[in-house]
Amino acid sequence: MEIDIKQVLLQLLNFGILVVLFSKFMFKPIIKILDTRSKKILDGQLAAEKSLKETALLEKKQADRLAEASKKAAAIIAEAKAESKKLGVELIQEAKSVAAVELGNGGIASTVQIGTTTGAVAQSINIGNNATPASTNTVTIGNLLGTSTTTIQGGTGNVNLVSGGNIVFGTSDTTGTLLVLDTKTSAGDPTCSLGGVYYNSNSSRIRFCEGSPTGWTDIGNPVGTLLTYAGSSAPDGYLICDGTAVSRTTYAKLFTVISTTYGAGDG
Repeated sequence: MEIDIKQVLLQLLNFGILVVLFSKFMFKPIIKILDTRSKKILDGQLAAEKSLKETALLEKKQADRLAEASKKAAAIIAEAKAESKKLGVELIQEAKSVAAVELGNGGIASTVQIGTTTGAVAQSINIGNNATPASTNTVTIGNLLGTSTTTIQGGTGNVNLVSGGNIVFGTSDTTGTLLVLDTKTSAGDPTCSLGGVYYNSNSSRIRFCEGSPTGWTDIGNPVGTLLTYAGSSAPDGYLICDGTAVSRTTYAKLFTVISTTYGAGDG
């Protein structure tokens, strides 16, 4: 059997052309779809990378803002502390330099309490304490205006007046200021405390505790004492013994001593 070479070559050529045409028109949509999907995947990867970069940038900006805010807050706090300290020092200096500090000066009736407490709590309240031995304070309690009253009390404890100098009552003037002792209105003396002085209105005597022999004694001569005196008129509280009759009512304490020894009438 004789093969026609030309015919074979022609068929091969036609088959090749058919394959080329088939590949061009048959696989082109599939390849296009694959190319589209690859492009979408690539675009998605690029978008994801861009989003990651933007997120990182935002985080960095946020961190920078937080750091800046923290820095500003620290500066504000430091400035406030410095300003408060400065203001406190100025207030202390101003308080030290003022001539007077007034409490309860509101123009209305008020009560100013210092050291008030309840319960079994001991307190020490210091007014006018010197900071150093070289400092000098003038402490004034109460005033001389109107009918002002100043009360210093100590409950069942003592009220101590202590001074390295003199303890002075009143001032030197033409009117005089009275030092009025405590008054006991009944007979008998209180418990003796050495150096104690009081006035007993029952006996009209100032009593002084000197410790012996009985503790209490009168200050001054007792009623009815006779003294030699060179004056022509009696001093205050005394009578001249010249036989003149005096009233038992006016001089009741004197006649209490004399009694009725020399008669019951005036004498």
